[in-house]
Amino acid sequence: MNKLYITTLFFLIIYSNVIGQTKCQKDTQDGFSEIFTVTEIMPTLKTPVDELESKLNNEISLKEYNVNEGQALYVTFIVNCKGEDFDYKILRFENELFANKFTECLKNFSDWTPGYQKEGPVDVQVNIKFEIKDNKIRLIYDDQKNKKELKKLEKLHKKK
Repeated sequence: MNKLYITTLFFLIIYSNVIGQTKCQKDTQDGFSEIFTVTEIMPTLKTPVDELESKLNNEISLKEYNVNEGQALYVTFIVNCKGEDFDYKILRFENELFANKFTECLKNFSDWTPGYQKEGPVDVQVNIKFEIKDNKIRLIYDDQKNKKELKKLEKLHKKK
């Protein structure tokens, strides 16, 4: 009995990261949980952008993975109501080894606040774009307004 208890406890400790990162919304009658793509307040990156880019560039050698200038990475993942990020996928990118390393690093280096809709935090699918510019991985913003808003949010998070 003690062996079973110890084995179960060991398993739960080892896999707590996987078990802990789940969708918050309950399944509906049709068996699907609601994941928002747009919310009143979208999830925000707590990790400063320049810090995230620096960590990605220090950890990943573009030459090692034969990644060329101008290539774009479209990343999609879920940020749940607790701010946990998981289910990372890179869309339309052929270098699978690089994609795996990139998603592993992005997950380890980024920290998120949850998105909010009406009464509280919700699960949100986040889509972001990175591009290889000047032999560096860069987070690309859709427009200057988004960049300014993200910088403001970064400053707010630093004050907390």
